[in-house]
Amino acid sequence: MDFNGQQNLILLSEENLQALVESSIQRALQKFISLQEHQVNKTEYLSISEVVRLFKLTRPTLNKLVKSNSIRSYRPGGVRRILFIESELKEDLKNYQQRLPHP
Repeated sequence: MDFNGQQNLILLSEENLQALVESSIQRALQKFISLQEHQVNKTEYLSISEVVRLFKLTRPTLNKLVKSNSIRSYRPGGVRRILFIESELKEDLKNYQQRLPHP
């Protein structure tokens, strides 16, 4: 519809229609990927040093918990560096403590 509320008919060749659809899909995908990257980058990761300091753990204890899969950890992009998400770490440590035998 134009500004006067009238409908206009646009004729396109098959090739032009295909190009228009492809470019629209490409723009939508780029926007989606950009939003996903933003969500990933918004997540606050903690390094091993930060976890040790904040949660008063030793490095060997933290490594043991990672190796036993008692806590969730991440290696974004396959890098050697291990990272943690604070909210998940709190939950995992709480669950781990509850599983420990109490005297």
